[in-house]
Amino acid sequence: MERLEVLPARRLAPQHAVPGSKSYTNRALTLAALARGTTTLYGALDSDDTRVAQAALRRLGVRIESHDTTLRVYGCEGRFLPPPGPLDLGNSGTAMRFFTAMLTLAGFPCILTGNARMQQRPIADLLDALNQLGAEVTSVKGTGCPPVRIGARRLRGGTATLSGAVSSQFLSALLMVAPYAEQDVILHVRDTLVSQPYVDMTLAIMAHFGVEATHEAYRRFVVRGRQCYTGRDYAIEGDASAATYFWGLAALLGQSLWVTNVPLTSRQADVRFLQVLERMGCTVVARQQGVEVRGPAVLRPLGRHRPQCLARCSDDRGGAGGFLPGRDLPPQRGQPAGERKRPATRPGHRAAQARRQGGGAARRAAHRGGPDSAPRGRNCHVRRPPPGHVLWHGRGPPGGDSHPEPGLCGQDVPALLGRPAARWGGHPEGMNVVLTGMRGTGKSSIGRRLAALLGYAFVDTDTLIEAQAGCRIAELVARHGWEHFRALERQVVAEVAGGDRQTIATGGGTLMDSTNAALLKRNGVVVLLVADLEVLRRRVARGRNRPSLTGQAAPAEELAQVWEARRAQYYAVADAVYDVSAESRHCGADVRRKAREIYALLRRLPGFEA
Repeated sequence: MERLEVLPARRLAPQHAVPGSKSYTNRALTLAALARGTTTLYGALDSDDTRVAQAALRRLGVRIESHDTTLRVYGCEGRFLPPPGPLDLGNSGTAMRFFTAMLTLAGFPCILTGNARMQQRPIADLLDALNQLGAEVTSVKGTGCPPVRIGARRLRGGTATLSGAVSSQFLSALLMVAPYAEQDVILHVRDTLVSQPYVDMTLAIMAHFGVEATHEAYRRFVVRGRQCYTGRDYAIEGDASAATYFWGLAALLGQSLWVTNVPLTSRQADVRFLQVLERMGCTVVARQQGVEVRGPAVLRPLGRHRPQCLARCSDDRGGAGGFLPGRDLPPQRGQPAGERKRPATRPGHRAAQARRQGGGAARRAAHRGGPDSAPRGRNCHVRRPPPGHVLWHGRGPPGGDSHPEPGLCGQDVPALLGRPAARWGGHPEGMNVVLTGMRGTGKSSIGRRLAALLGYAFVDTDTLIEAQAGCRIAELVARHGWEHFRALERQVVAEVAGGDRQTIATGGGTLMDSTNAALLKRNGVVVLLVADLEVLRRRVARGRNRPSLTGQAAPAEELAQVWEARRAQYYAVADAVYDVSAESRHCGADVRRKAREIYALLRRLPGFEA
């Protein structure tokens, strides 16, 4: 097994250039291929995702010359050649969405596919919008996920309606191909567009290549048809997510660090992290095309402002996770569902891991920032391991550290360390524990305690949905209905299911969806919590955030009906069943006892590895 040795350092170099933005690189590649003439892309990202996109374009007859981070693309004006077989896009969700839209311009049938994980990622909203615009696109398996079959009928244009709450990449894909439609294209976003920075990025790149699109408050977009992009030189910004690690280190180490290729005016959402650093006492200076952050002598704690401050950052939070976690901080889900989705390598928990390994960054954060900014608790939800993992241990123990499998982050930023980045965490992988059951069974309270016993991270899917929607579940359902809630729920499940060593408390209906169940059981054991209905009625009656499931009765009154509808599926997916009916006057003691008994139950399950 390959390992990456991490050596301590007293101070970091003052200037750093980060790899190119994947979001910009993939959009620029798409437009360059569609353009008339030649495009030269400078500073392009070299990663698994961008290699997949280049390979697919070459199979479609697009000539691409690659010289390190410079790509020369000879545009074909949308006149692609039929590939000899299905186009395999691996695990690149961005390429799948963009190519699905782009190949509706080709005029020949083809199939886009990917790996097993890709074939579980929903794309139905995009397919539906393309069909509304006159294309002929279907999910091969009828699941609303890849593989995707694209017919020979070209994109006609007209009007289409789509959701903005699932993935802004759907809207971006439609916008980028709209100029090549036979008619003008009008796109209506039927709900809130939750990834506006990435749509702004798409519109800006389109304008650079010669096509203007207009919009009305991000709810109605208009693109004139029968246009063509013009090839030209384009410098790709550095990846702001990667830059946050350096900016965060400037704060942690009290020094100045300048990232030379991410401008302060960048449309990348993670640039908002700089506002958080300023609130903590850092000085942020715009320098040419980059940003310099100067760490203060003493960091100011964010205290009660932490959730609001971190909500300004993108979903994966970049460097923020190193010194802003805490029990009162919900995971940032305002960057919606879809764009959050940087191809996650594996959920990691920086602060807890740094404590386990003696990481100096976490210790220094606690020392410099005071008790309020010190990493606390295991239930800080950080989306992925830092590509610059070595940097977080740059002030680590004198003997250094060693990490296995330094190849996990190649999909995003393999060049950051001059080699694939280190895998987050040194412990063996363990299975997830998924708690399911009716309302009132105590999945969240027991789950938190169980996570502490197991040494796992705790994840509550309802909390993640609320953070993503920006409102309580009852309000979300009242505004948008259960169908919208379930769509957000499926997205959240798809994200958390890829991690390990997590205790996951699900909503009562989460595992009624076969896709959710399959995802969560693939690397997890499911514990069904059951209780007498009268006990559940008393507990549910005390809750204020429980919308009716049937629409015909109050939540406490409909439990029997819901239980009968779900009972068979509950028992079908469960690996273990635990009765939580017993109660006492001491709620906290009850929770601790139940968590200990479930822990003992898990240890007896064959194959369970805690």
